[in-house]
Amino acid sequence: MTGTGPLYPTQERLWRLDQRQPGRQDFLVAGLVRLSGDVDEAALQYALETVVARHESLRTGFRSTADGPHRFVVDPPVRVLRRFDVRDAPSPYQRALDIGEEHCTRPFDLSDPPLLRAALARYGDTERLLALVMHHIITDGFSSGIVLREMSELYRGRVIGQRVTLPEPTAQYGEFVDRQYAWFSGEEARQDLRYWLGELRGHRPLRLRPSARAVPADGPCGDAYNLTFPQELSERTRLFAREQGCTPYLVLLAVMYLLVHLYTGERDIALGSAMANRGRTEYEDMVGYLRNIVVLRETVHGDRSFTQLLAAIRAHVLSAYDHQALPFDHVVRALDGGRPQDGGEELLYPDVLFCTDSSAAVRWDLPGTAVERIDRRRVVSKRAMTVFLQERDPHLALRFVHRPDVLGADDVLALGEICQALIRRILTAPETKLNVLVGEAELPTWWHPRPVGQKGAPV
Repeated sequence: MTGTGPLYPTQERLWRLDQRQPGRQDFLVAGLVRLSGDVDEAALQYALETVVARHESLRTGFRSTADGPHRFVVDPPVRVLRRFDVRDAPSPYQRALDIGEEHCTRPFDLSDPPLLRAALARYGDTERLLALVMHHIITDGFSSGIVLREMSELYRGRVIGQRVTLPEPTAQYGEFVDRQYAWFSGEEARQDLRYWLGELRGHRPLRLRPSARAVPADGPCGDAYNLTFPQELSERTRLFAREQGCTPYLVLLAVMYLLVHLYTGERDIALGSAMANRGRTEYEDMVGYLRNIVVLRETVHGDRSFTQLLAAIRAHVLSAYDHQALPFDHVVRALDGGRPQDGGEELLYPDVLFCTDSSAAVRWDLPGTAVERIDRRRVVSKRAMTVFLQERDPHLALRFVHRPDVLGADDVLALGEICQALIRRILTAPETKLNVLVGEAELPTWWHPRPVGQKGAPV
């Protein structure tokens, strides 16, 4: 057992929440993949075990001590991948899905690493379902992409008989934590704190009122809706982003402000977004929970054009990027007079987050095998809605993960339809004033809590 030390603040928050509510499913990072073709199960096992051995975070556990929670690292385990053959089951594919979902939803004991598991269920002569799940306390979206990419490279090398030597990680997660704690006491961290206090002082978190079509929840709940843009619209959106000197993420973030404005009637809107927090080159290929959530406030002024809104959001995001290293927990504690809280930063989180799904961009190129990602509908959402931008060439896609006790399925479907309609209008006439742009949005009469006559126009 090696690598003991304190938890990173974002890790400590998850640990304390797990102590209060063991087995929370909303902290599981899970995925299902369908593999069709000549799958080498031994090579897959080798690839996964090699990745787990390379990254200490994937072998880290957490325990309580007299000085608070501490992390510890164990030796690389063997047989990380569990194999099942369900070809003789009455419904082989459904049985494979059941196995995958069971692995994706079963809680972890944070004191018993590795906090990662994988299952491979063979349901046909050439068909298999792979489930891979990690606890969020040891990974984030960017890290999950690293795991998938390295597994793909190692698997491919083993199958074609070519030795693959991945560069050794330039730093392990424990080193990142130690450096960050030293950084917290410096002037740069104090400057970051002053920046965020200035941004959020007097901030009123966005709260979505439950829709008339919301479904009452009994315990954890969640649903998901996938919106894939047509190739033509995806290409036009990418081109428009380049012309504006930004990315599709920023264009769609600006559209998200308009959608939230249409739904709530609010003009001063704060959305959450995830920053990778990998400002040093040695952190670029590190697996661990580095991600930081930032809260971005923007005002939807009716007399501005969409391009002006986009420019303001671009400047705001770039500024937040320069101050992304300070954990949101520190800001919350400062806003609350320095008092530590168990998950207290939840009070300042907005109900809507907009993030990039880094793992969606990773494409597995496995020799002789077709790979298809399966979007799970059995999800748990701790926010009213989190929207993930997925860039799957040639398409852009949005995945709406939402709480059905706040937004019903019809609400989210309407959001998706209005989103595409807004984007098409923006691409045609980006200088249109926002009060005209959103005032012409066709809203379902049952969808909006305000009188229909207002038609969502800014005050």
